[in-house]
Amino acid sequence: MIINNDIMKTVLFYTFWLIYLLSSLATLAMVFLDFGTVQADERELLINAFLVETAVAIFALFYSLFNLKNKKQQDSNHGVEKLQTRENYIQAQVTAIEKATKTIYFYISKLNIDSLSEDAKQINSALRHAASKNIKIQILVGATAERLQGAISLSNSANIEVGFDPALVLSDVTYLCIDSNVVIIGVKNNKNKNVKSNEWYTILSSTMVRSLVSIFEQNWNSPATLTLEQMLRTHLPSSIRASGEEAIAEKIGISVSQIAKYKDSKPFIILMLGRPGSGKTTVSTAMVSLLSSANIQAQHLTDIDFFYNIFNGEPSDLYEKTADGGYLVKNQELYTEATKEVAKNVIKDKQNYSFIIVELARSDYKNTTKTLIEEGVTPDLIVYLDVEYKEALARNLWRKDIDGLHFCSEDEMNATYKHDDIDSFESSADHNIVRIYNPHISKESGDILAKNIISVFRQSV
Repeated sequence: MIINNDIMKTVLFYTFWLIYLLSSLATLAMVFLDFGTVQADERELLINAFLVETAVAIFALFYSLFNLKNKKQQDSNHGVEKLQTRENYIQAQVTAIEKATKTIYFYISKLNIDSLSEDAKQINSALRHAASKNIKIQILVGATAERLQGAISLSNSANIEVGFDPALVLSDVTYLCIDSNVVIIGVKNNKNKNVKSNEWYTILSSTMVRSLVSIFEQNWNSPATLTLEQMLRTHLPSSIRASGEEAIAEKIGISVSQIAKYKDSKPFIILMLGRPGSGKTTVSTAMVSLLSSANIQAQHLTDIDFFYNIFNGEPSDLYEKTADGGYLVKNQELYTEATKEVAKNVIKDKQNYSFIIVELARSDYKNTTKTLIEEGVTPDLIVYLDVEYKEALARNLWRKDIDGLHFCSEDEMNATYKHDDIDSFESSADHNIVRIYNPHISKESGDILAKNIISVFRQSV
């Protein structure tokens, strides 16, 4: 049971006074009212004891009324120091950054370039100096286009990572964490988003510092948080169409030639590869769900509809039906056509989505990727779910009666998927490839893999 500290003090206070009152009444009764059998030589001892009790009681009263009150006030402020002016606040930030030895986490709605304010100039200069000492610096800012200029300026001039968090746009709190030991925090009480913070504190309390560091790390690793490159690819195309390349280049502080590559909308492409039964659909679906929950438009494309239409259309010598109710592809060019069809769907949907996850099962991944690129679809990350053939076959046959669309006949598994070229493709490919060995796929593990893949993707792009 948790008891409020103030209640405990009150109970102890009144208990003490009750004991004192009873002992005082008993002493007075024995000394002056002849209560009990008190010898003459004992009266003086009782009187002296009574005077000592009274002195102790008076001291305890004054201590509880004054000293304990002050102690309580000190405890409530333990580890928190209020900064009186904004100048004190900026200087505290600069000093803390200069004293950093390991890590700097900065949670701020917007970074300004040096020329916009003296405050920005001082802080940016301190951050650049810290970066020159190889101190790990991560900065989270709001995820809007007007935040790009300051982030680009600082990122280009120093080895500083900047992430863009959509939730930070509306935040009334800014904080700076130094070496997980101290936090400088600014609070904006005025709801006007253009008004700067008007209350400032230095926090040394280890509990509060740990909490803020934990919040920062969670936001930094969130699927909703974008890297600088991701921000440029998702936000610049519409801005360029509205204002032109030169205007946007001048606004955010990069060259027109750099702007040109962001002119057209290019969603991030994650290519999900692996045998049938390796868990590609489970993980891809979890990734779309995770990204969508962060208000990021994501699409999952496969070639299932292509093959369904082929197998349920006119009879063809491209395939034959198998005894177990599936199909055997007799001409491998059918897979190439399926890849091209998926690429067409990616091109068609690229204006509507920021992320597109393409799921394919093949035996020749080198040529499959080459076909995608020739059709205008270049993967930003390739993920291969590496499941042993026997395990993939067992999973695939198990789902025959559960999910007919995903069923691949045993003949097709033996003919196409028993062996693939992932080893040679991985060693020679000029792509970011993540190979996940023997994943045990369930709804829960699919969610975990989805988070890990998105985390790897953020680090690689």
